[in-house]
Amino acid sequence: MYFKRYHKGKGRRKKTYVGVAHNVWEGHEHGGGQTKPVMVLNLGNEDSLDPAQREAARVMAQALYDMRIAKGDTPAQALAETKRLLLPVQSRIRVVGSRELGMRLLLEKVWSDLGMDAAFKLYATQYKIKFPL
Repeated sequence: MYFKRYHKGKGRRKKTYVGVAHNVWEGHEHGGGQTKPVMVLNLGNEDSLDPAQREAARVMAQALYDMRIAKGDTPAQALAETKRLLLPVQSRIRVVGSRELGMRLLLEKVWSDLGMDAAFKLYATQYKIKFPL
């Protein structure tokens, strides 16, 4: 997943928006086709976002996607499920500030509700992380 910038408006009213996108292959298995970016999460106006906020949202979307892949979903199913999970909370996802330990305390309930805690535990066991997640 990556950040996609897109523009709306013209002239002085032109604004740049940022979202989290993922490339999906469209075409035939035996040649012919291309990748198409699919917007997973709209983060809003670029001027109002801190780089740390953007990265936190991208990591959250990637973790949801990876969790679905680990459960056996195809990439298309995982992407659709990630979008479905993030859509209801998209307008409320705002990281307004954080501290070294504060972000975890703030997001732990959200991670649990979205099932991301299982993805983090799976990641920790796969990579033999010794500290608690």
